[in-house]
Amino acid sequence: MNMPKGTSITFFERERIESFLRMKKKKTWIAEKLGRDYSVIKREIRRNSSPHLPYVAIRAEAYAERRKKNTNKRKLENGKTRN
Repeated sequence: MNMPKGTSITFFERERIESFLRMKKKKTWIAEKLGRDYSVIKREIRRNSSPHLPYVAIRAEAYAERRKKNTNKRKLENGKTRN
């Protein structure tokens, strides 16, 4: 049961990723349980954690919302679009 292409990861899925990581499960196992491709899970974990801060679902959700808001914003300069 794989998800359709382009489907965003939900907060529920992020919570499950966090709990599975706390249980020391492998990314391939997590991907299989969530019905997602391994690369999607790997990218999600890499983008929303660091060597010093572990993956946390609520923080990952906030980062994702911020990224979503910042996409395709036009850069305006004196009322005209900048080239």
